[in-house]
Amino acid sequence: ATAGAGGADRADALDAVLGFFGELGADGRPSALQRALEYVLGRGKPPRYRVPGEPPVALPGVAGARVYVLGPPQDEALLLRGNPSRVASETYEKRLALSEETAFYAAALAAEAPAPDPAPDPEDDALRALSFPFDKVYRVAPEAAGKSEFFQHHYYGINDGSGTGPATPGGPPSEKELAWRRIDESWLGAANNLALQLDSDTNNTSLALAIELSPGGKVLLFPGDAQVGNWLSWHDPRLRWPQEGEPENPVTAADLLRRTVLYKVAHHGSHNATLREKGLELMERPDLVALLPVDEAMAHRPKGGNPQGWDMPFGPLLDRLRQKTQGRVLRADSGEGGTDLYLEVTVAL
Repeated sequence: ATAGAGGADRADALDAVLGFFGELGADGRPSALQRALEYVLGRGKPPRYRVPGEPPVALPGVAGARVYVLGPPQDEALLLRGNPSRVASETYEKRLALSEETAFYAAALAAEAPAPDPAPDPEDDALRALSFPFDKVYRVAPEAAGKSEFFQHHYYGINDGSGTGPATPGGPPSEKELAWRRIDESWLGAANNLALQLDSDTNNTSLALAIELSPGGKVLLFPGDAQVGNWLSWHDPRLRWPQEGEPENPVTAADLLRRTVLYKVAHHGSHNATLREKGLELMERPDLVALLPVDEAMAHRPKGGNPQGWDMPFGPLLDRLRQKTQGRVLRADSGEGGTDLYLEVTVAL
């Protein structure tokens, strides 16, 4: 597909995004991160791989403490699921909210399937309806616009010299003069943000660990950068750990979440890295503390083809974290707005 006059600029921006600071290599190109990983793996013993559901791992020298392996998921479908459902979101997003990404998704679906689908997906149908900039009654199809004298002059820059419609001195208006009137390719701007989501699959391979300090006691939760699919996999009915003397009452992910006293917030507090009902809402202890590794100023800094930067930490999630922890949210940066406020909390473990 062609992207018109702005295609080259968008392609350059998209290429920059795929590099992601020039280090991540989201498009599979060699990166400094990959070279660093190879260096680390080559320095020590062969890595040991952990599998969700394996028996809890004891910590040498720490009596009673055990590590439960929750993720990454073994189901490829969940491994590839980085974002919440578009209608019934499992996270703290608004349900069926229109965004650049959802509009891009709807437009791409329409381009892929020119013939009407006899049984459209209700979610896709609803998103497609939301993605249009105007209600149906105000829309003009491109075919009809091409035959309209008004659109020929004002939108396509055609001046046939017939004397009808506004005359354009010196010939038709230039492409630059017409570009501001057009929205045909605006949806392509979301491709930059969409490209950044390529690393979601990598994030879902995070090793998610729950450290139990004593049998049946407090839990420290470290999910890495786990996103939606990783979290959902923890609740697989087959993922449970029999308790000695209580085989009928196995430990489950929900049980570990209910006993969590320290939550290392996943993926810098992004919109798709903390589940709601199957995540934070299960953490019911009154002494819950959240550790939030985020640099908000850097996250909001324009980069690549993303002029707004990243919405990290995600506002609705941060608000709920504050409520659940009664304000005990420890951030890696100096707080919102660049202030010099730090929160120091002593946690009795």
